[in-house]
Amino acid sequence: MKRTQYIIIFTIIFLLSACARIVTPKGGDKDITPPSYKSSNPKPNALNFHSKEIRIDFDEYIVLDNANQKLIVSPPLKHKPEITSKLKSLYIKNIDSLQENTTYIFDFGDAITDFTEGNRLPRFSFSFSTGNTIDTMECKGKLLDAHSLKAAQGKYVALYTTPDKIYQQNNLPEYITRSDSSGNFHFSNIKGGKYYLVAYDDNNQNLIYDLPTEGNGFLSQAIEIKPLTQDEKKDDLEVLFSKSKDTIQKLEASKLLNEREIMLAFSCPITDSFHIEFLEPMKEHDDFILEKISTDTNARVNIYAIGDKIFDSVDMVVSDKNGFSEKVSLEQQRRKKKEERRHFRFMCSATSLPYYEKLSITTSFPINEKTSMPIPAWLITEQDSISISFYQDSLDIKTLVTDYRLKENTQYRLFIDSSVAENYKGEKNDSLSMNITTDSQDDYGRFFLSLRPQQEDTIQLILSLYDSQGKQIGKDQLVQSLDKKILFDHLKEGVYRLRAITDNNANGKWDGNSYLLHQQAEKVQYFDKHISIRKGWDLEEDWHIEL
Repeated sequence: MKRTQYIIIFTIIFLLSACARIVTPKGGDKDITPPSYKSSNPKPNALNFHSKEIRIDFDEYIVLDNANQKLIVSPPLKHKPEITSKLKSLYIKNIDSLQENTTYIFDFGDAITDFTEGNRLPRFSFSFSTGNTIDTMECKGKLLDAHSLKAAQGKYVALYTTPDKIYQQNNLPEYITRSDSSGNFHFSNIKGGKYYLVAYDDNNQNLIYDLPTEGNGFLSQAIEIKPLTQDEKKDDLEVLFSKSKDTIQKLEASKLLNEREIMLAFSCPITDSFHIEFLEPMKEHDDFILEKISTDTNARVNIYAIGDKIFDSVDMVVSDKNGFSEKVSLEQQRRKKKEERRHFRFMCSATSLPYYEKLSITTSFPINEKTSMPIPAWLITEQDSISISFYQDSLDIKTLVTDYRLKENTQYRLFIDSSVAENYKGEKNDSLSMNITTDSQDDYGRFFLSLRPQQEDTIQLILSLYDSQGKQIGKDQLVQSLDKKILFDHLKEGVYRLRAITDNNANGKWDGNSYLLHQQAEKVQYFDKHISIRKGWDLEEDWHIEL
């Protein structure tokens, strides 16, 4: 073969390979536009609809994201239709149980996205009527958490034509929608008339508020949907939603922490009738001590084996007089046996303390009160040595406190001699020697509040102060006399918010909605100013509060 023939063949192969190379197209901005409606069969707002299927076409390829769960049909159907997509079309199939002379709206939320970039089509809906007219009335509002006043999102909001709660708990509503991420809800294409609004979780997905564990919200009075005159303006509704508290006691967790400690966690506060019975091995009540920790946020029981008794495998029954009873079986994991300690250490978590707080120390296992209380200790300063005593804290049996009041701007050395205390294992304490420094009143600011109620009333308020991170500072203040100044003391420099709860039943805590009793949640409101605290300064404010 001649040289020129080789050159020709090589050139052809090179050109063919270059033509076969796939190159990503360049240029153009990223697509941020969601799909848009193009056409449908039937058309939107069609009249006298009695078909079993709807087809909706879009201007680009679409994908459905959890559409069967996100779709809300209002008025609700007994059976949700089948939702599918293919290329640029969405199909709604097996539509049944349609009522006569009724306007229906199919709300897809944000379930429709484009194929290429996943751009969501927000709040897409499609409506039609089975009669000669289509309803055009609307109703909208905002759903707020009754305790935090933040948006309550993803909750069902329903309209009924009757206030009968038995009916509402056994029948589908006339109209239904869902609150969005901002708590907003919107009923469109509804008939005019008088309605009763109920909002709820739907834990069993039956579109009805029928479980005691489902949170709820409602309006006390009926709302009237009617055409507005040219001069009228309809205010948006505001509905307060509160989570439901499960009042049925449950054992949520049980754990054998070690051979001497068992932890039990419960779903509800622990009652005075709480009882524990060991089955295997049999244990007398003198063989262990019981610590109950029961608050609105923490319900726990700690069991400590004392003396020469230990927990290995445990069978026991925990119960109360309210019908709760559960058997608990625990087994200690086999571990290499550690050498028995003969001593333990006291611990003090902080070396710098607020001058107004009680000095406290902790232990890893409860102290034997009979043989060791009170525990003698010394506070040593440059000028003096002060004899003090530690006692068991009333809220935590592993914490010890002293009644001695620390002084401002003072450096102490805390000293506890060895072997002055014994825990329930029979261990003696090691000596403790550590430096502790207190701060000064000038390191804090004070806030004085005068309440100016907008109407005369004798009602209890619960006042709570929060820092900029939303953490509560100090305890709630119960206020019964509104004509006195209220003091918030020992505040670090920073910005705070003040909240008030109208405690209607004077039980010292916030109570949410009661759907069956038709009682609204106790009112929560925030002071409309931020409270700026500076070191060594006093701040005074008036609050013209609504009761």
